[in-house]
This record gives sequence, structure tokens and C-alpha cells, in this order.
Amino acid sequence: MNAPDTITAAWRALDRGHTRREQDAAWRYLCELRNRERDRFAASRGWVVCPWFATGRLVGARGRWVRELEGTEDAFDHRSCFTTPGRGGRPIAIVSHVYGDPAVCFRFAERYGLAVEQLESSWYLPQQCTAVLFQRPE
Repeated sequence: MNAPDTITAAWRALDRGHTRREQDAAWRYLCELRNRERDRFAASRGWVVCPWFATGRLVGARGRWVRELEGTEDAFDHRSCFTTPGRGGRPIAIVSHVYGDPAVCFRFAERYGLAVEQLESSWYLPQQCTAVLFQRPE
């Protein structure tokens, strides 16, 4: 079974859990699968997973209180953030897992000069989400 199918099966297992213990185990397994795929993606690009950063950082904004850019709430959902390797790694990319039409993501990227790519599959919810990679232009 490939990764998207495995993640989808794990998601469905949440519905089958009859006890709290079964549901908790299914949720932990789903999170483990998602993290594994996210980490595999990061390694394939030579990046490091980062807990979170504002979209303003992706376009190079500096300062202590960098904010989200206008339109972030429409283009970003279930984000995974990535930096360059090393101490103080520079924000390099965000993958957003959006429901519905990803066109809003492409408009956001064009507005702010980001490179954008629709990925083959989402590791968040493969059957329901589209994964879109936003990358700081080199």
C-alpha cells in the first residue's frame, strides 16, 4: 500500500474505534504516518522540518513581529514549514493542504512572488486535500 492509501486507511480507522483507547491509538498512528511522509518530503529536498513560521518570513520579511500576509487564511491550511539546514535555518518553503480548488494558492503565490507547485498527493488527507508547495524563489 502506498503512503496516501495508508494514511487514508488510518483516517478511516478513527471512525471504527469503538473505545477511547482505540481512537487514541488510531490517532497516534495517523499522526506518525503524516509526520513520516512530511519528514521524507523534507529530506528529499534537503530541508529541515520547522514547527511554524509566518508567511511573511517566507517572502523575506524581517523583524521581531513578522505577520501573516494578506490572503494567508484562504491559501494556507494544515501547513508544514521547512527551513534550510543548520543553526538558524532560513525559512524556505511551506506546504499547505487545502480543501477544494487550489487556484487561490496560485494567486497568493503570484501576488507575493513565490514559486508554487501542486504536489502529487497530500499527507494530511490524501482523498480530500490538495498539497501545494510554496517556496521562496532562489
